[in-house]
Amino acid sequence: MRKHGLGLVRQCYLSKASQNCIEKSLQKRIMSYWKWESIFGRFTLSDWDPIKKDNIMVTGYLSSAIGLYEQASGDRQYHQKNALEFVIDDGKHYKTNYEGLADALHENMDNNPYCLYPCEPNWTYSLCNLTGMAGLVISDRILGRDLGARLRNRFERSLEEEFTECDGRILPIRSEFTGLTLPGLCGTLTDCINAMLLTAYLPHLAHRNWAMIRKEFIKYDEKDQLVVHDLKGADKMDPGNYRAGEGPLRAFIAATAAEFGDEKVRKEALDQLDNVYFPIEATKTGSLRNKGLSATSQVIALMARLVKQRDLANATLHGPSDEALSGPLLEDAPFPEVLVAKAYSEDGKKLDLVLYNGKEPGSFKLGFERLVPGKQYSLSTGGSVTANSTGKAWAEVKINGRTQIMLQPAA
Repeated sequence: MRKHGLGLVRQCYLSKASQNCIEKSLQKRIMSYWKWESIFGRFTLSDWDPIKKDNIMVTGYLSSAIGLYEQASGDRQYHQKNALEFVIDDGKHYKTNYEGLADALHENMDNNPYCLYPCEPNWTYSLCNLTGMAGLVISDRILGRDLGARLRNRFERSLEEEFTECDGRILPIRSEFTGLTLPGLCGTLTDCINAMLLTAYLPHLAHRNWAMIRKEFIKYDEKDQLVVHDLKGADKMDPGNYRAGEGPLRAFIAATAAEFGDEKVRKEALDQLDNVYFPIEATKTGSLRNKGLSATSQVIALMARLVKQRDLANATLHGPSDEALSGPLLEDAPFPEVLVAKAYSEDGKKLDLVLYNGKEPGSFKLGFERLVPGKQYSLSTGGSVTANSTGKAWAEVKINGRTQIMLQPAA
């Protein structure tokens, strides 16, 4: 999403929300679990460093989150020494930065016999490792390395030989100590996540997973309605809140179909999600949501509505262009009064905005940054602004429904 349309909203609410998510994940209320995992999982009584050994659910997901944020915004604050401080317990603080996080991710994969490594001690989840590998690939591009490429053959061999069933489905979990798995977890929902996560790193495996989903499990009944066959345990609940029901599966099917360019399945799965399982309702701010759907599955549904073919792969492999990252920024917009659908620069000089009002239309003040100091810029909605000595400017604009605004250097 930010690769194509929202890459230039650095200090606006989208970037602030990204920073808040990253920094909240370091706090004691989130990270204190690792103290108990270390004590009871590995009998470690003092060294509770959350990235040194195991814990792919921290190194993997946080590397991906920071990498996607940095490549979309151009912000490099997490490269600074000790920029990331994990608080495990009172007096137990562990500091690193983005490069250190990526190093820990690589070292754990490089040292583990499976290449894939555990979340909590013992249990290795393939989904977490696929997310982690995406994070390593993004970090390679940002940091100018090739650690992910060097691990590719080993990672693929382990995924195929140690985590794949005879029918081609990837196991979601395996015990590092015993080699055993938990039966009944391989289902269409996990197949969907695998397919989405593999499109960048191992696209041939991604297409194999999507082909199985599309040909073997997604069918059409006599009324030409989409149905999903052979549901397993994980397919019958919402992974975000563990409530029973097969409705959330439609969000995952729709998002995967979007990544693979299957518009028919995407639209029909979303239609069932919105009209059969979780009807859409308006919140007090005017935003829309699927009533009763967990936050996790809401995000997947949002991806299904926004993503086009190979967007996830391209965000992992490429990110925004240099021109986009050098162009003007939408620095400030009031939230939730102003909703940003697009903020993008094709040539590094103009800024193309598509904005919507929140609950009510009106006039709103927008802040711009990274302009040429002293230069005048015209607005397609009328009027102009002049950048101050630091390259910043502000403008009052009217927003009523979909509003396109082009900011460009005055002739």
